[in-house]
Amino acid sequence: MRHRLAMIGAIILITMLSAALLAEQIARFDYDERARGYRDSPPNSVHWLGTDRLGLDVWSNLIYGARVSLTVGITTGLLAVGIGALVGLVSGYTGGWVDGALMRLVDTIIAFPTLVIVLAAIALLGASLINIILIISLVTWTGSARLVRAQVLSLRSWDFVTASRALGASDWRILFRHIAPNVVSSLLVAVTLSIAGSVLIEANLSFLGLGDPTQPSWGRMLNAAQSHTILRTRWWLWIPPGLAIVLCTLSFNFVGDGLRDALDPFTTR
Repeated sequence: MRHRLAMIGAIILITMLSAALLAEQIARFDYDERARGYRDSPPNSVHWLGTDRLGLDVWSNLIYGARVSLTVGITTGLLAVGIGALVGLVSGYTGGWVDGALMRLVDTIIAFPTLVIVLAAIALLGASLINIILIISLVTWTGSARLVRAQVLSLRSWDFVTASRALGASDWRILFRHIAPNVVSSLLVAVTLSIAGSVLIEANLSFLGLGDPTQPSWGRMLNAAQSHTILRTRWWLWIPPGLAIVLCTLSFNFVGDGLRDALDPFTTR
């Protein structure tokens, strides 16, 4: 509560999530409904944020786009951190050749630009929403794996782990019953940062024309507004989706900073 930026970010995210869940009630039109008499129309009493050259309502597409962007971001962030946490736990606790093999896999994935891998995979598998979520998750888990591994390497030598091993606890029980709870606070922060990154990757894909063509998204809105004429004369086509992406990613980062300060036992309060 003392972290003002985190509270502001939380309020913005709650507002966006509420709008995404209640899109049918908040949006004045369907995202693919065309208004013939209001093409390239500036904001007015009928279309609050104007319309594009096809007559699509910008406000409605912004609301429905929040649903897609947040769905991809949250689902991908949870999957990526889940995969990374499992790999990091096993790698850090087991050590030896298992640790070496898993970390070389992490190094190999990190060596390639994330966006390039995602673009190539989507070009091969198709640009469906499920494919986008799975591909981004399978590429962005490496940071969480390294974070968890570093903590496990420290925790496995602590007295409570030694005591559990002396009492006959199995490795899996020690790992998931005693060590894993001690890395949850770091994972909560990692989730927020992973979600923010996933929202940006999805926006990049949609902007490049590789997002799900059947769903509206903020990136697609920016893709349709990239000409110089639109940038100079039709601000309502690119400022709302661009601002939505900025606010969404910043809010997740602010919430992550707030969680880190609140959960860090070494933070002075």
